[in-house]
Amino acid sequence: MPDSQQNKVSLGVGGLEFSGWQDVTITRSIEVIAGDFDLQLTQRPGASNTPFFDGDACRVKIGDDVVITGYLDTHNPDIAPDAHSIQATGRDATGDLVDCSAVHSPGEWRDRTALQIVSALCVKFSINVSATADTGKAFASFKLQEGETAFEAIDRICKARALLPVSDAQGGLVLMRSGKEAPRIDAPLIEGENIERASGFFSMIDRYSQVTVKGQQPQLDGMTPDEASEPSGTASDPTVKRYRPLIIVADNENDGLTLNERALWEVSVRAGQSRRAEITVSGWRNSTGKLWAPNTIVPVHAPTIFVDQDMLITTVRHRLSEDEGTVTVLSLADPQSFNLVAIDETQKKGGTGGASDALIGTPKYVGSELVKEGR
Repeated sequence: MPDSQQNKVSLGVGGLEFSGWQDVTITRSIEVIAGDFDLQLTQRPGASNTPFFDGDACRVKIGDDVVITGYLDTHNPDIAPDAHSIQATGRDATGDLVDCSAVHSPGEWRDRTALQIVSALCVKFSINVSATADTGKAFASFKLQEGETAFEAIDRICKARALLPVSDAQGGLVLMRSGKEAPRIDAPLIEGENIERASGFFSMIDRYSQVTVKGQQPQLDGMTPDEASEPSGTASDPTVKRYRPLIIVADNENDGLTLNERALWEVSVRAGQSRRAEITVSGWRNSTGKLWAPNTIVPVHAPTIFVDQDMLITTVRHRLSEDEGTVTVLSLADPQSFNLVAIDETQKKGGTGGASDALIGTPKYVGSELVKEGR
């Protein structure tokens, strides 16, 4: 397929395809439940109107690759003396889960797995739910909270089982895990070669020296209060040197993850979210010829921003504009930040002055220095 056709963006609505878009942003991520798009086109005066409207079912493709399947959120036509412009924005079908309330009768499930409960919440939205990871033990009881959205309920379920709810780009929802076992692609990102722009993000906001998760399962028939009570679980982040405690009350009973595992998950994810990189590259496809995609691991060599390791692509933003041309913006995190991993507080990694510890499950950064394996 010629390059122009391989990277042609088309919007499919009502059996018709519309292409020639001059300004494009398409975003896919493992950290949001729905991908989104923003397409704009300027036509000559007097050009015919496009026969699509907000609310229409749609599909967005790059070449032959389907990247969004859902609905048009907005359709904004605009006319001026010398131009006629059109803007179309939308999201995957799973975007409705973010907007709409969780409605189910009687609103409570007993002895049902995460996959079963999420499927029941999604069926009225005509969203198929699948799982690529073990979804854990059945919940003894799960209740909807008054006024919460479908996504908020799904998010509570997934947090209790360390799952990520992600759009599959085909109009469905996948319950998955990421991290070190994500597919690795042989398409290195190298400073001075294919990296056009790079920036690092290092923050102690939302990082805590100790995270404690407290849980209490519902007092089911025949249970005493003592039997319903759960002990707390605690995990420490040895890279946070000052006293910063955090207590989290578990939303549900934690018979899938132990409370200690939930605490480790919180520490690991928070650490990963606070140590990130953003890299811009030319084009929408990597050196293998495939679209850059979230949930893939790629080697990164960018010493100026202190990154020299395999990184997990969490978010991909394909952009086309008159100013930038065709570029892809990649958000990256350490793969281990999405793993439920034990923290080895006895493992010391020398940082500035040899006084800092590197947390397993986070990028190897300490202060302004990159801490490498084996250092």
